[in-house]
Amino acid sequence: MATRTAEQYLGESELAESEAITGDAMVGETSMGLAENTLGALSYLFGFISGLLVYFLEENSEFARYHAAQSIVLSAVVIATWIGISLISTVGSIALDGVPMIGLLFGLGMALIGLAIWLGAIGVWLYTMISAFRGKRTRLPVVTKIAEQYLL
Repeated sequence: MATRTAEQYLGESELAESEAITGDAMVGETSMGLAENTLGALSYLFGFISGLLVYFLEENSEFARYHAAQSIVLSAVVIATWIGISLISTVGSIALDGVPMIGLLFGLGMALIGLAIWLGAIGVWLYTMISAFRGKRTRLPVVTKIAEQYLL
C-alpha cells in the first residue's frame, strides 16, 4: 500500500493553515537517511547517549537536532535531580540514624519522592518521544530554554 503525503489529503492552503495552527511543519528526510520525526524520536531512546549521537551526526535537520539537544538537557536534569535526591536521602538517613521512627519515616518518604520523580521522568520521556515521532516540537519549560541557549 502506498503512503499518501499531507498534500494529497489537504489542499495547499489547508496544509499551510494546518502548519500555522500547530506550529509544526511536515517532516522530511535527514542526512542520516531517516525521516525527521523518526530521528527526533530516536534521539530520546537512550537518553543523552542517543541525543549526543543525533546532535553530532545529523547535519541537515533542525527538527532532529532540536529534539537531540532537548534529550541531552532532559537527561542531564533527570540525572542531576536523581543525584540530589540520593544525596539528601543519604545525609538525612545518616543524621537521623539514631532516632528510631523519624529515620525510618524519612527514608520511606525519600523513597516515595524518588519513585515519584522517576515515574514523572519516564512519563516526560515517553511524551517527548511520541511527540517527536508525531512531528511536533514539544517545549519543556526549563529544558527547552537551556537547550536553545547552549546547544542550538
